[in-house]
Amino acid sequence: MTDFSIFKQRMAPWFLGDLDSFFSFFEKNSGSSYPPHNVVKVDDNNIVLQMALAGIGKEDLSLKVKGNSFTISYSKTDSDQQEHQWRGISARNFSKTFKLREDWEVSKASLDNGLLEVAIAYSIPEDEQEVAIEVK
Repeated sequence: MTDFSIFKQRMAPWFLGDLDSFFSFFEKNSGSSYPPHNVVKVDDNNIVLQMALAGIGKEDLSLKVKGNSFTISYSKTDSDQQEHQWRGISARNFSKTFKLREDWEVSKASLDNGLLEVAIAYSIPEDEQEVAIEVK
C-alpha cells in the first residue's frame, strides 16, 4: 500500500479524516455511494458537507457525533400510500459515517430544497492558539 504520510503532513485540515483512513474507507465502502455528497472548502478553518436528499424531510434524518465519528442516517417512518407508475427518486434507508479529525467539530446543519448542508469548523486547540501579549 502507498505511504501517504508525506501528504498528511502537507495537507491543510480541510478533509474529514487522515488520508489513509479516508482512502481505505472508500475502498471498503465503494458500493455505498448513496446518497451523493460533496465536501466544500469554505476557508482554512471551515468546510461544508453537502448531501443530496431529494424528498427526505428533516424529521426523518438523524445526525449524530460520537467521538471522532459523524453519522448521517435516514429511516423511512411511514409507509408510502401513493401508487407509483415509475419510481426514479430513491427514498431508501441509509446510514453514512464520516471520520472527523479530533480538532474538527460539527457546528450546524440545515436542509433546504433537498440539500443537506453540515458546517464543520476547525477548532484550534488551546495549547496552539496564539496569544497577544500587551507591552506595558
